[in-house]
Amino acid sequence: QTPSKVSSLETRSVGPTVFVTWTPPSQLSWCVAQYEICWGSSPDDQNCSVQANNVTTFNITELTPCGEYVVGVRALGQPDNSSQVNTTVTAGLMETIDVSNNISAPKPARNLDFPFINTTFIEADWEVPDDQSDCIDYYQVCMTVSGETACVNQTRDITTTSYPELRPCTSLTVDVTAWTEGAHSSVMSEQVNTRDEGNPRVPGLSSTSLFALQK
Repeated sequence: QTPSKVSSLETRSVGPTVFVTWTPPSQLSWCVAQYEICWGSSPDDQNCSVQANNVTTFNITELTPCGEYVVGVRALGQPDNSSQVNTTVTAGLMETIDVSNNISAPKPARNLDFPFINTTFIEADWEVPDDQSDCIDYYQVCMTVSGETACVNQTRDITTTSYPELRPCTSLTVDVTAWTEGAHSSVMSEQVNTRDEGNPRVPGLSSTSLFALQK
């Protein structure tokens, strides 16, 4: 006899791995001989693995982060009697079952630096996160001066910004946050001062007041 479909098919994405769980069929579960788990970028392009009938979890590894995959679980009867349930997931930072609840936050940007500073101008740059940087949609860069904050969004390919028309000897804070759809990293924050008019150009950051804040 043909077992009914599995139920409660769920997935959770962590980097290039998708964790799949399901509940045995509600009808004729004793007829299940094995479970077949299939995944791929489309229903016509899939890899499959057959697991014992007492298994209700499976880890799909070495997927492309941010790629969308179709995952199916089929209860196999004796012989070839089966029923299949499909779901769509995304490897890496999100899955299409419930994006709002299951998306993972990206890792923060790294090494915020200020390669050029003078009395009225500051250039800031940073490095991409050490993992899954291709999943980032954009960086939000905010500057706070005297309690007032202004933010701009930079595409993931741009890791630098500049602030002209500043006042000499002014302290400001620059925050960089990596965003994906619906989630964001922790904030990387640095404080820096523009030069005073008597010392307009000093290379590097040796005389700046610079420290890291983790929010």
